[in-house]
Amino acid sequence: MSAKSFRDILSEILEEETPLHTTSSEGNSRHPESNFSFSWSPPPMKSAPKRHSYPAPRPRKKPEPPPERTWEITALSAVEQASVLALRRLGASELKEKITQTAVKKAYRRLARALHPDVAGGGPERFIALQEAYQTLSEGLKARLSASACGSESASAEASRHPAAA
Repeated sequence: MSAKSFRDILSEILEEETPLHTTSSEGNSRHPESNFSFSWSPPPMKSAPKRHSYPAPRPRKKPEPPPERTWEITALSAVEQASVLALRRLGASELKEKITQTAVKKAYRRLARALHPDVAGGGPERFIALQEAYQTLSEGLKARLSASACGSESASAEASRHPAAA
């Protein structure tokens, strides 16, 4: 046997089948003018596994903060009253007859920014006076809050006498 080329093998296969230019009643699929249409689509791809759809989390309701405790200046100790007056002298005009912890804190932060020697360029005397007044007043108010939370009248009286010691 002699070795056949690829062309020879291909031509033999094509000759065995129907010739290209013949027509039949169904039409020839190899003829260029035939009405045969060929459409090819790729095999369907595997879809990703479905993830579980969990319900959206419910928004959590934030508990309402307790109403803020206010104090009248006349009910404060002498040291705390002096601290409030020192804060007023330094520019905390929002501290009036009744004060709250947040009002004191806001006034302190605003004044600390305005009176700080590195920021404002002034002397440190007014800034140190502001720090001492705020520390004395905030410690006294914290002591009063903790005493009122415990329900102890004696602790409240002690805190009003010695706010820095509490």
